[in-house]
Amino acid sequence: MTTNENNRQKEILKLFKNVERANLSAEKYFITHETPVSLSQYYRLKKRFDLLGIAGLEDKRTAGNARKLSSQQIELVQENFI
Repeated sequence: MTTNENNRQKEILKLFKNVERANLSAEKYFITHETPVSLSQYYRLKKRFDLLGIAGLEDKRTAGNARKLSSQQIELVQENFI
């Protein structure tokens, strides 16, 4: 885990605590406070955290976003651009 990931997780955990401590609904908290994520992202993060714990807050965007091409697809692309 990199320092940036660790800082991100700490920031999200701090946000969870702040929302819980405030005597407001999450929606009202997000209206009245500046937050590092949107309300919908907060709900997604909170759900993953409740299911997986701290591992659910790991940033895995690069793990599954790359599309994989088959060898046939690569050949087709190369033929069209050479």
